[in-house]
Amino acid sequence: MKNFKLLYTIGVILLSVALTLGIASIILAVLGADVMKTFWVIFCYPFTTFKNISGVINIMTPLAIVGVGICVAQQQFGLIEMPGTTFVVQYYPVRMKLTDIVLIIAAMAAVTLAISRLTVNTMIRREATETIKQ
Repeated sequence: MKNFKLLYTIGVILLSVALTLGIASIILAVLGADVMKTFWVIFCYPFTTFKNISGVINIMTPLAIVGVGICVAQQQFGLIEMPGTTFVVQYYPVRMKLTDIVLIIAAMAAVTLAISRLTVNTMIRREATETIKQ
């Protein structure tokens, strides 16, 4: 039963994302936009604009604030309940430590820098290849 609930929740989330992207594609097409190019600009282009660590920090700070806000809300209001009645606590316990926050921000920055570097290197190679062909 637990596995079914987990799979159901994941399925609903994936279906919601797919439906949202589908609706956005239809709206963009109706407006006359190039759907694939627009999605590339929305989802991929930000990774190509990071010139240094300050760009990564500018992107990661709001995400970290949202994450800390969610943890504080769980601590204060108990947003996510634990299923069942045999547990000592009714809600999922959350404990925030400063070291956890710093490590998560560092990991997010490392992943973002790696993705941006990979994207930029791929674009540079593609431009070089196109220039050689011409």
